Amino acid sequence: MTMHPSENTAGFYAGRILHQPCSRELRDRLNALLDTTSMMVSLALPVLHYVAAWKDSKTDIWYEFADPRFCHLLKTDPHNLAGVFRRSVLEQKVYPLEDKHDPEHVHMMEAPALNLERQLLRNRSTADGTSEAIYKIRLPDTSSIWLKDQARLEIFHQDSITLSIGVLTPVSREMTAEEALRKAEKALSQSEKQFRDLFDQSNDAILLLHANGRIIKANHRAEELTGLSQDTLTGKRACDLFSSGQQAEILSIREHMDAGKNIRVETFLKKQDQTLNVDINARPVFSTGLPMIQAVVRDISVQKQLEAERSKSEKFDMIKTLAGGLVHDVNNMLSVITGNLSLAGFEQELPPGIATILNRIETATAHLKNITRKMLILADADTGLRVSGQVRSCLDQAWEMLKPIPPGIRVDMNVPVILPALPMDKKGLSEAFASIMENSLDAMPKEGRLFIEVICFRVDANNPAPQGVLGTGDYLSIIFRDTGTGIQESHLHRIFDPYFSTKTRDSRKGTGLGLSLAYAVIKQHGGHIVARPQKEGAKGAQIMVYLPLP
Repeated sequence: MTMHPSENTAGFYAGRILHQPCSRELRDRLNALLDTTSMMVSLALPVLHYVAAWKDSKTDIWYEFADPRFCHLLKTDPHNLAGVFRRSVLEQKVYPLEDKHDPEHVHMMEAPALNLERQLLRNRSTADGTSEAIYKIRLPDTSSIWLKDQARLEIFHQDSITLSIGVLTPVSREMTAEEALRKAEKALSQSEKQFRDLFDQSNDAILLLHANGRIIKANHRAEELTGLSQDTLTGKRACDLFSSGQQAEILSIREHMDAGKNIRVETFLKKQDQTLNVDINARPVFSTGLPMIQAVVRDISVQKQLEAERSKSEKFDMIKTLAGGLVHDVNNMLSVITGNLSLAGFEQELPPGIATILNRIETATAHLKNITRKMLILADADTGLRVSGQVRSCLDQAWEMLKPIPPGIRVDMNVPVILPALPMDKKGLSEAFASIMENSLDAMPKEGRLFIEVICFRVDANNPAPQGVLGTGDYLSIIFRDTGTGIQESHLHRIFDPYFSTKTRDSRKGTGLGLSLAYAVIKQHGGHIVARPQKEGAKGAQIMVYLPLP
């Protein structure tokens, strides 16, 4: 602020107190203050002196003395200075009573809030005996200036008047710098809040790890993905979240981090009773000088299931084309063979042993016909007649197809008596269930248990699908669980391929089309079939069938 030269204040008085009755104490004190402040103004110091006053019972304030430069600054006279000054205040920086130099508790009040609390602030200053504030003032030319107000308060109880003896110091440069710092801190605070929001609300799990691999911080999605609370995750080794077979791969990430490299891996994450396919994107970060690792973990289980389904569908499209053409040619040859077998049966005198040979050929031909019929199902040529029926009857019929059952096998069925009916090819569905059961029995050649459970459930926004590929609607879930040799993770993507088997060729039973047939039939019914190993450490495998209800 440019300080204007002082004017001679001798004989100049624009106050009220000396024009009305008052105590000698107040009169003498005020005269002394007028002499002192007039002398200080004459020194042309870079501060503005004033003596203000107010009566205890009233809210208005007036000036007993004001530096002429103060009046000049606001383009007004001493009589109107108090009102003009009050209206010109844009902001006030308020200091706490306890520690006026504690920046944590200093806060800014804008004009509307200041007008509401002006009397409260005045009472607080009166009780303290001092007043300190910084004002942002709007000048008549619309520019602004910051003034620091420091005053000592003297109370004259006999007159119910308080005098405020103070100086106003221009602090625009300091406050401009402070205001810039305040804006920067506010922007930083907003940036930190945005980061926290992004961290907490991210659709991906985010783990912040110490260089030793232990979790420092985890977001809410990490809780959902792992099934563990943030308190449980904090301090836990990140590699312990993964299956034992994947931990070596996870530990190798730290070696790449030490070299300052980003790394991306796909692996399997443990979550209570299931295993999730996850994509991990890890990179080294530094906070307060400490090396850390930020790992973004995305659940790609549904994506992998969709990719596997797409791959299976493409594979089955090729198989259907091949099977359709092959069955046509084979059936033509079978017609010739069966026709000639019938004609040979009419011969009266056949050489010894020929009748036995013909019977063997007829049995083999019937077996080949059964294979071609299954291949027709794979080719979608044999869809069967669809009638409304119960899944329980298909399970019972499938069980009859497999008899006799080895005595060491125990079967537990949990199937409700009343289930919703659905349109079905009963024969095809029974054969599909029989194929699944037969696969379980083959995995338990001597003894074991087979559990079969049927559940009704609905998929919607409030009830997410147990398998991501299921659409909204009502479903029947048929779960087959055994205690056999199980399915290796590496074989899951091929389990429904025709003729795929982990057994040697000489030890195989059946046609090799069992699970492929089940897959085709379930798909023809608009359903979905999934195979998965049991929980880690448990025996056996699970095959889950999902059939949509009308």
